[in-house]
Amino acid sequence: TPSSFKRWTSSHISPLAKNPPKPPLLKTVINKRPQSSRSNSKTIISTPSSFKEPRPLISFSTNTPHKPLLQKKTVVSLAPSVVPGLKSLTRDLRAQYPDVVQEINHSSDAQSKLASLPKSIVIWLRSVLTCTMEAFIANVSIPLTHPNAYEEKLYHVFRSTLLDFHAMIFYANNQAIERHVSERKFLIELVAPPFKYIEHAFGLATFSWVEKNMLFSKALHFADDMNKPTSSYKVDAFAVVKTDHRDFATIEVSGGPLLQDRQHTLEDAEKTLLEGAGMLQGTLQQYLDASLETAKKLKVFTIQIVVDRIVLIEISIHTLNFKAVEVRSGRWPFSWNSVGEYMYICELLAYFIKQLHDQEEVVKSLANEQRGVSEFTTTTIRQWLKSAVKDRL
Repeated sequence: TPSSFKRWTSSHISPLAKNPPKPPLLKTVINKRPQSSRSNSKTIISTPSSFKEPRPLISFSTNTPHKPLLQKKTVVSLAPSVVPGLKSLTRDLRAQYPDVVQEINHSSDAQSKLASLPKSIVIWLRSVLTCTMEAFIANVSIPLTHPNAYEEKLYHVFRSTLLDFHAMIFYANNQAIERHVSERKFLIELVAPPFKYIEHAFGLATFSWVEKNMLFSKALHFADDMNKPTSSYKVDAFAVVKTDHRDFATIEVSGGPLLQDRQHTLEDAEKTLLEGAGMLQGTLQQYLDASLETAKKLKVFTIQIVVDRIVLIEISIHTLNFKAVEVRSGRWPFSWNSVGEYMYICELLAYFIKQLHDQEEVVKSLANEQRGVSEFTTTTIRQWLKSAVKDRL
């Protein structure tokens, strides 16, 4: 009966459920002497003086959604070859790889400060990304004041990208691009344009698009076993440096921009890290007698796109293996209301372009050391590889 049910619930419900405790008052304690253990005073929760808001009663993940993901078993299997320095894994990496976590945090701070963008470009972008749709054409056409050659090319890449986006949404319903499940449509319409402009403005790399075949560790197969068959895999896009035909970056789109395909995301996250390790390994084998110190400056890149988020990952030498560090990220906008997302997209692109320039000098130094043009007395890449093998044994 209702009365008996009421008596039963009254006797079985926890007192805390009946009278839930109030959230603690947050008071800042500054220069207070410790109270005696005999004191009957209430406990005071100490918080930083900069913390103004009350602590939330709700709890949810602070990881950004739609980022590259890896299962723990995959992290364990990859770690001997490449440390997966993804933002989503910082808590798991902190104990064993504090240096990698420090790099992740440093890159995050640099992105928030727009460290890769020249000041003149930042001022111009802020003017363009905050204007109305009607004022866009006028604002995007405002030239930079006394730009150097590099800034002029950046301006061309970003202006062309923004004009491309504006053309897509100008006549669209609600000034928005319809989201869909087509991976290739997304790749061609939104992802490819800025990289196309980078290729033609800077002339440093060639991009190939849509399910391109790429040999896995192509420089390595015949070195160990000439009878070993070469294996290939498909990538959504990859960049090859024009001067020496060196693999520099791959791009993987993990599904369309409408819904996240979790399994596709997991598979592509592992695949991109292995792609990066393969590219770096292939380049290092060309310069085994160059110095390890110079080789530590060598970097290759992979890009993974999950739903509308793009993540740039940098692969380089770690202590006894490789490390893959998430260095930049951003979101593709799909409406005029979110056009401001292009600020972080431009920061990512500027970092990528700068590395294209910087890595040319690194490879030149490696080549000079390999051929005896530049003298050095430190450890070689070959010696490092042999010591790494001994340590694993």
